[in-house]
Amino acid sequence: LLHKKQDIFFFFFEPNAGKKLRDDALKSFKNGEKLPTLSMVITVMGQHDLTIFCLNKLISNQVGEIEIVIMDGKGDFEIKEGELKSDKPINIKIIHDKEVYPAFKFWMEQTTGDIMVFMHNDVIIDDYGFDITLRYTFLKYPQVGVVGFLGSDEIDSRGSRNWGTTSNWLGQTYNFNG
Repeated sequence: LLHKKQDIFFFFFEPNAGKKLRDDALKSFKNGEKLPTLSMVITVMGQHDLTIFCLNKLISNQVGEIEIVIMDGKGDFEIKEGELKSDKPINIKIIHDKEVYPAFKFWMEQTTGDIMVFMHNDVIIDDYGFDITLRYTFLKYPQVGVVGFLGSDEIDSRGSRNWGTTSNWLGQTYNFNG
């Protein structure tokens, strides 16, 4: 109910807030405003095809420069020649770690960005310019410390997000490998 109320509120009172923020961010970037740097940490444990799909979506939707650090929990992830399609420079580092989730301190030591995005390889970002919007948001609103892409208002007995999972995305469904 809370999320439905929020949707109704934004529909009537702030219908173009997201579009305006994106437009302002891209305009700021094109005007040469120095934005904070962005590092993305993506955890991987198997599912290599899905990870390549995730990376290709990120790369095709980025506008500015981002650093991507792959945290490989199994130690067998690699990117083969031709799997990533881009005409822009790509900054990707793969770290093989036998622990599934090392400490956040370790991740921060492996990245160089002012802002760190932590996500799983099964989260697909399909929003052109997402990187600029994020960087601009942190610059414009210095009181912002954390931005949630995906979250839940409940946790089940195994630590999963369970039924309360919500996101701020477009609501598209991807059919991947059948």
